[in-house]
Amino acid sequence: MGLDQREQEELYEKYWNKIEELTGYQVSEFVRQYLTYKHGKWPKINGVYHTFKQYVTGLKIEIEELLTDLLAHARFYAQIMNASTGVCRLDVILKRLGLLEMTVVNPFLFALLGRFHDGKINEIQTCLVLKTIESYLFRRLVCEVPTNSLNKIFATLKNDAIRLLHDEEDYANSVIYVLQQKTVSGRFPNNQEFGASVRSRDFYNMRTKNKIYYFNRLENGDSYETINVPEAMVAKEHNLSVEHIMPQTLTETWKKELGKDFADIHKTWKNRIANLALTAYNSEYSNRAFQEKLTMKDGFIDSPLPLNKWIGQQEKWTLHELKARSDFLAERFLELWPFPEIDFQPMVENNPDYSLDDDYDFTGTKISSYTFREGKHNVTTWKDATAGVLRQIFESNTAEIYRIASQDDFPASFITTMDAPQEGWVNIGRNLYAFLSTPTASKIRVLEAVFEKIGISGEDLHFEIRPDEPR
Repeated sequence: MGLDQREQEELYEKYWNKIEELTGYQVSEFVRQYLTYKHGKWPKINGVYHTFKQYVTGLKIEIEELLTDLLAHARFYAQIMNASTGVCRLDVILKRLGLLEMTVVNPFLFALLGRFHDGKINEIQTCLVLKTIESYLFRRLVCEVPTNSLNKIFATLKNDAIRLLHDEEDYANSVIYVLQQKTVSGRFPNNQEFGASVRSRDFYNMRTKNKIYYFNRLENGDSYETINVPEAMVAKEHNLSVEHIMPQTLTETWKKELGKDFADIHKTWKNRIANLALTAYNSEYSNRAFQEKLTMKDGFIDSPLPLNKWIGQQEKWTLHELKARSDFLAERFLELWPFPEIDFQPMVENNPDYSLDDDYDFTGTKISSYTFREGKHNVTTWKDATAGVLRQIFESNTAEIYRIASQDDFPASFITTMDAPQEGWVNIGRNLYAFLSTPTASKIRVLEAVFEKIGISGEDLHFEIRPDEPR
């Protein structure tokens, strides 16, 4: 740093020691999120120090100015991780987001809390953005949308939203607009998709943290009079656990009550949300008949949990009640995890952006650019894009791509060594050629195969598509 011992000690006490404390001594993870916030791209976990060193070298600012900025964002990090902004409505949502353990959103939350701290957006707007992110994440979870695109989405959301802004008052709507425009693996499931998944999804076999999250939200809603569901579900004694109202193993009494189609009903409905409830008396309920679960000591009729009151009002538990509760809960889900309605006209439309990992059919599309590793490259054809990517891979993974060319399996028939170019073959390295006189889908398959063999994430390669072109 070019500082003497005394200056280093002063800066350590004034800044770095506080940064360590605020981040719970998880400094590497904090710096990784900070760099993502600054660069719009996640550094590799084992490359944080190298990336940070490059970042500092390129800044050309005084070290104390850098440490001041790091300390400010370490405070945001602490507020996010501990739900401690000091603003009740924000902290309630941040605490719920914390239950999902989706730290991929943190780089964007740095930007959001920074705007709130600077007075650029108010509490209502900030709450709206946080609730939208919560809905976006949970709807995707329920609809089982792959998570591989979230890294890039939240790494770039800050800049994507700013680019569309007319003025600061539109910031929340701009963020929502960007998320709603995502497609395929980045999509924000609409009410139809979400409602259908709520009715059919296996909620019982979700990860424990997700069950804690959704039951906490369902039981408490937006009430200020809350039950500490997360604490109760992990308590060592008398803990709340998930009860199958219609038991996992049917007794003869249950088979009789369900009727002749008991096997199909049980198979279809056993793990759906309509058949699940929280109780501290799971072992006592066991596979008792429904009437016993209702009227026994501490049964559903006596349950203080809000979600159990409807169950306690039923006389039997058959397909009719399961369907009715499914409808009731589907409406509850749509209310608690809404798809925001906005009236927003962006200043500049973004071209659709897809990664190599996205489940997207590029057939018939026209490419305008691709982004790979450190740079964005403007191109007009898929042939140029594919050749450009393969050349970059050759430069950094020379031995690996020569090995691919020497193998017998795909994509070796499309990548080979030769002394002189032949028709349809494009040079991508020294004596190395790729056959690219092929349909777009074939070019994509070649790239996918090369990425898989070398171990490069498809999320590292993004294509920008010209939306005005018919497919």
